Amino acid sequence: MPTTRENYWMNAVRAFIATLLSLWILDVLVHFSTLQELYLRHPLQAIPTDFLALFLAEIQIALTVVIACWLIGAAAARVFKAREKTNVAVVLLSSAVVAMTAFMSVRVAWKFATTDPIVAVIAAVVVGCGTCAVLFLKAFHITDRGSLGEILQAVLYPAMIVGLLNQLVARLVEGRIEAAVVNFVIAAVLIAALVVLLAFRSGLLRFVLRWLPFGVTVLLASYVVISAREYGHNDDTIYRDPTKKRPPIILIVLDTVRADHLKKYGHLLDTMPALERWAENTVVVKRAVSPSGWTGPAHASIFSGLPVSLHGHHYGISKDVFATAPVEGVEWLPQRLEKHGYQCVAVTANPLSLPVDDMGFKYVFQPSRRPWDRMSLAAEVDHRFSLLRRLSERMRWRMSYVDAREMVEIVKRAVPEGDGPVFLFVNLLDAHSPYNPPEEALKSLGVNPEPPFHRYYSHRKLTVEWPNLPKSKQRALSQLYDGELRWIDMNLDGLFQWIDDRYEGQAIVIVTSDHGEELGEYGRVGHEYGLPQSLLHVPLFVKAPYMEPGEFESIMTIRSLYGFISQIASGEEPTFASIARPDVMGLVAERYPSSHSIGVMPGSGYDRPWVALFDGKLKGVGPSEFEFEIYDIETNGFSLDWIYVDSTGTQNLSDRIDEYWATYRDRREESAVDDSAEKVDKLRSLGYIK
Repeated sequence: MPTTRENYWMNAVRAFIATLLSLWILDVLVHFSTLQELYLRHPLQAIPTDFLALFLAEIQIALTVVIACWLIGAAAARVFKAREKTNVAVVLLSSAVVAMTAFMSVRVAWKFATTDPIVAVIAAVVVGCGTCAVLFLKAFHITDRGSLGEILQAVLYPAMIVGLLNQLVARLVEGRIEAAVVNFVIAAVLIAALVVLLAFRSGLLRFVLRWLPFGVTVLLASYVVISAREYGHNDDTIYRDPTKKRPPIILIVLDTVRADHLKKYGHLLDTMPALERWAENTVVVKRAVSPSGWTGPAHASIFSGLPVSLHGHHYGISKDVFATAPVEGVEWLPQRLEKHGYQCVAVTANPLSLPVDDMGFKYVFQPSRRPWDRMSLAAEVDHRFSLLRRLSERMRWRMSYVDAREMVEIVKRAVPEGDGPVFLFVNLLDAHSPYNPPEEALKSLGVNPEPPFHRYYSHRKLTVEWPNLPKSKQRALSQLYDGELRWIDMNLDGLFQWIDDRYEGQAIVIVTSDHGEELGEYGRVGHEYGLPQSLLHVPLFVKAPYMEPGEFESIMTIRSLYGFISQIASGEEPTFASIARPDVMGLVAERYPSSHSIGVMPGSGYDRPWVALFDGKLKGVGPSEFEFEIYDIETNGFSLDWIYVDSTGTQNLSDRIDEYWATYRDRREESAVDDSAEKVDKLRSLGYIK
């Protein structure tokens, strides 16, 4: 009996529901590789809103695809005089979902496809057309009544099998046998279930198998949310040796926070009131300087006390190397503290903050939201042409890092019980792009940024598109960035309270940043280029029971925190002057060229190194073999670069920079680098590589 017109379009509604469910299941089970991640103990960090938002984002895909397939199906059925129009439409729909799954699965599973979507597009076309041909020739009658269960079976099972088999092959090629076995088992179960479904035309078993993937997905999503709430729970207990009493030391790095966006450093908006209230009882360093312009080398300098060239962890000097491995023989701060009996705990949202895998930290907690930004079909569509952009931004489901609220809760769970000496390192990443603060933070700050660009854009994407964005871009960008600072602050308040309660006010607490951020100055966003003051000037607050609060005006480098913390761990009570004491290298900052930025970022100069040296009110930037510039950093505020026109002292600065570069620069031609799929995904989610 031919399908009636009314049934055909009613079946389209059922197809929409089935496709929507299928896309959600495919993203969670296949593209996120949830079962594989859980089995290999890499749990997703998620909240219920993430899975709900993912589902809502898929509405636009399901609606578009079903409408297209039903219109084309009706036309095709008339041309080929097919009596069962629903069958024709479902075949097209199944093939389309298989093609989309092939595209996304190739993008996620194969390294060569991550930077070249053409490969994934070709795979999608080939697999989709092949599926369509097979279904038309071998299994045309894939639905008898156009029921929701039948359409779900026809759309979901082939796509899941295609996606998992692709991942199986990719894991085998990479040599990740354990992950390949997980994919093989899941794919085998699905193939067996599909065979049973095709063999039995009715019954309870058929119903159960059709809806089994949906049930499994709901259970897994629930488990992910529950496990995320327990992530970082530490059952260990540490005991103090009463003969070697040492105070707890807590280092909090507010990643990517530039000093001049705090009111205490001259900003108009009170972005971080809780931090500044807390800072009333601290030593406030007004002119702290970062040793580099990005996370890796800056943290390596903090943890080693060395300039970038001497510890050797920086951007690649060889082709396709993202970051060089540190030179051998560096004694990292946690290793030194461990010798004094400290239990070293790291809780970081930024995977780049620990320059080597084993730095002496006994406990390392690196929560990740790696899949959310780019490992789902919904995210890919949302990134390119989202119909639900504002809803997506407000729900923040595509944020690629764990935010301050969750990080603070993880910190509380991660520190071992007992009163033994602890060195706690915390990195909060919210000020890093993408800039998409929660609405409650923006309301608290009293700003309402216009939407001149997608909030999920990375800093590199914003730099590339900056010339073509609306004129309101810079104000909106600054407000979004300030909103991120307010969100950090709203959660820092609770962290400070926990520290006071936990350690009864006896902890040494240091709050700083690794580097700042350009927010449209010179047409650049982020921290990819050079050593401007917007990157180098960072906040620094030091609180110790034996230190008098106050402000320190002299320029100092945050590298000196290494010696200060080491003194405390050895049983001394150093004065603040020990932090500010100049070392033999002087106040130097460096950055090596990024092989990943050359040819990608607009403008010239990304292929050169930079060395900055501070001397009084002047900052020189060289080496002169590339270009030498000198800036007045006092007359118009320490956060601003002002070209210095007087020639007095310029030659001396130039010579000192050239001598430093000639003597100490890293001359290694190649270096070991962690280019694992997981590390590359993390770097891509933060906008460092494409």
